[in-house]
Amino acid sequence: MDAPDVYADQFQVTVNPWGVTLNFQKTSPDPPPQGAMPQSERVATIRTGVAHLKAMIFMMKRQVDTIEKDTGVRADVPTQVLSAMGIGREDWDSFWGTR
Repeated sequence: MDAPDVYADQFQVTVNPWGVTLNFQKTSPDPPPQGAMPQSERVATIRTGVAHLKAMIFMMKRQVDTIEKDTGVRADVPTQVLSAMGIGREDWDSFWGTR
């Protein structure tokens, strides 16, 4: 069986003591009506354990750190986007070791 190849520009994470659910969505290419939230479609759901999630986060952070160091290009996330996700700039910088 071939693994699906999908694009996502949104995600939801649900964590509980027994596991993790990662839902990936993509927004509609059509602009929403004035004042409405953009519509999105779920493209994939991944379920895993908390320990596995932590291992994936570690590996992804290490790879991002390496590519940014090797290329000299930093992939930053604007403060407005962090705020929309409930992430303070100081928490972000502490995690990524920046600023």
